[in-house]
Order: sequence, then C-alpha cells, then structure tokens
Amino acid sequence: MLTVNELKQIQIHQQHLTDKTDIHTICHDLNGIQAQFLSNAEHSLRIRCKD
Repeated sequence: MLTVNELKQIQIHQQHLTDKTDIHTICHDLNGIQAQFLSNAEHSLRIRCKD
C-alpha cells in the first residue's frame, strides 16, 4: 500500500517536475499544455524543459 506522500511523489515525477526532459516528451506525457494565458503555458514548459 502506498502512502499519500509516495503517491504525491509519483504524480510530481510523472508531470516532469522533478526531472527536466525534452519538449516532445513533456507534451506527450502530459497530453499537451493547457493554460488560459499563453505566458502561463510557456512558463509550464520552461520549468519542465532541459532546453
């Protein structure tokens, strides 16, 4: 049985917030980036991308 903290860590990892990767992997794994404002979508990619 997983603890709540373990589940949170898994979710954070799956959203590429613990390890940066390339933009194609991020968009594939997250099924794209959604935000009301373009600058928020760009920020979401910047915090996840290596490039």
